[in-house]
Amino acid sequence: MRERIESKQWPVGTKLPSELELAEALGVARNTVREALRSLTHLGVLEARAGDGTYVRIATELGAVLQHRVAKTKPEEVLELRALLEQHAIGQAARRRTAADLKRIRALLSDLRKARKSGDRTAHAFADSAFHLAAVRAGGNDFLAEIYEQVTAAFGEFLTACEFDDEAQAAHDQWHDALVDAIAAGDPAAAQQAAAVVVDINRRNLPSDRKPLQQ
Repeated sequence: MRERIESKQWPVGTKLPSELELAEALGVARNTVREALRSLTHLGVLEARAGDGTYVRIATELGAVLQHRVAKTKPEEVLELRALLEQHAIGQAARRRTAADLKRIRALLSDLRKARKSGDRTAHAFADSAFHLAAVRAGGNDFLAEIYEQVTAAFGEFLTACEFDDEAQAAHDQWHDALVDAIAAGDPAAAQQAAAVVVDINRRNLPSDRKPLQQ
């Protein structure tokens, strides 16, 4: 089951087959399936919904552990970790990105602008995360990208709550453009500088009453 989840054969949000169906498909005893389900649910990878079934909650055990830890951490500390991961990866992206990477990053930046203009904060936060993740993935380190993705996913509530005035939004747009231009030009230093400024803009616009999601 773990392999099917991690390979995204069962993506996040998938409802798993019944215990009997799983036992038959995997060629194991039903008790074995039950214990595996219990273990993955305890780890946070699966979610059991009363009267409904069991669903994939997170793609990896690492993701479950990270999201649990992030929920108990001060937002400023999470943002600092996210910044360190992103700045390194963005520098590598300027060195390693492919033409396909650059095309995807530019397309996601366009999606981000459209989401912002829609006025939907949730859509904007989702599009922003997708853009930054694509830039991080272009750095070519899949493990770093996985950690970054899980930290960002757990931090999503704070990103949605960020409030940008016109000046901050204009700066956000300007430095996003600078980030993409630096990756395209193969300039690691400029790419890292742009990433650092974008993170600082986000930090300064976090909600004033920010606290860990779980006390």
